[in-house]
Amino acid sequence: MDLKSTNMGPSMLITGGAGLIGTAAKTFFEQQGWVIRTFDQKKTDLDGRPIDFVGDILDYEAFREPFQAMDGVLHLAAISRVIDAELNKEECTRVNLKGTKRTLDFASQANCKWFIFGSSREVYGEPSSFPVSEEDGVSPINHYGHAKVSGELIVYIVLIAVEWFGILYLWVFLQHFPQHF
Repeated sequence: MDLKSTNMGPSMLITGGAGLIGTAAKTFFEQQGWVIRTFDQKKTDLDGRPIDFVGDILDYEAFREPFQAMDGVLHLAAISRVIDAELNKEECTRVNLKGTKRTLDFASQANCKWFIFGSSREVYGEPSSFPVSEEDGVSPINHYGHAKVSGELIVYIVLIAVEWFGILYLWVFLQHFPQHF
């Protein structure tokens, strides 16, 4: 189905759609009239809804189709637990960096209009004061934090190259604070 030729609302692909933020984002945006597609390795999200596309973010064929007819991408797919990243740095790098680059490539090829990258507070390391300001700079202390900083740089370079609108944001619990969105 060509979503762009219908009278439906805006459309978005959520990678990492089975996770906490992906599940909450799907609920929120669908309630606003958006058409949402989800991609994840898991078959259902945290609310028990089926994931639209199940596969590995680096599987070329499985990951290409979900981008078709999407206005934009909310990229949340990642090895997101610090301990998992420390125990398997190679897998963290594969998913968090190579997967981010693949996501950007497919979004560009599909003519998506915008891209949102899910970063993490881990990019700041152990800040001396709170709240942390972007002016404080980044100082990651673990592999996950370093991977997220590198991911931010990849996104920034591609956003400039393809003249996209993009947002980098910190880790949030959308479902706990929906009144703020």
